[in-house]
Amino acid sequence: MAYDFIKQSIINNEFPADATLTETLLCNKYGFSRTPVREALHRLSSEGFVVFIKDKGAFVAQIGLEDLLQNYEIREALEGMAAKLCAVRSNKALVEELNGLLQKIKACHAKGNLSQAMAYDMEFHRRLIRGSKNTRLEAIMGVVLDLISCMAYKADEDIISLSIEDHERILDAIESSDAEQAEAIMREHIAHSKKYHFDKFYLLER
Repeated sequence: MAYDFIKQSIINNEFPADATLTETLLCNKYGFSRTPVREALHRLSSEGFVVFIKDKGAFVAQIGLEDLLQNYEIREALEGMAAKLCAVRSNKALVEELNGLLQKIKACHAKGNLSQAMAYDMEFHRRLIRGSKNTRLEAIMGVVLDLISCMAYKADEDIISLSIEDHERILDAIESSDAEQAEAIMREHIAHSKKYHFDKFYLLER
């Protein structure tokens, strides 16, 4: 529970980058004793959310451009694999669930609620990965997607529209059990997203 609470606070940007995470602060905030907080911080450090600096303590990790690109390289390879496995192992219930999420993305987009559309977009990816029925892959990608959530920038009309088009094509491939096509489209989709976020990050840093 300590791990989940602290991690979610980091993802939600409740702690700014480079914020000091003292055991006293976290114990008081969440009501845990020092031992679970200490163990949670070390686990979060192994996943890239927290860094320890000698003689100074634990800090929220700064996620920079290189981290962004590395995470998208992982996504391109592993989510492509997940889409391929999902196309082979999917069933009617999963296809309906993915389609339901896609319809929610479209509805939010139509209303101009882009932040909620992106939230459903991320849930679409998580559900697809779960549909691969590979628990090790799901565990790895869970951490990667959480890190991506920490560095996500405000969505705009273009990326949501592109995302909807890509998701429709991915879902069609999964429903048709076309594993190779599902993998290719997913890899293309992640490459589009990587370029979008790279451009946003680069322009922001200039």
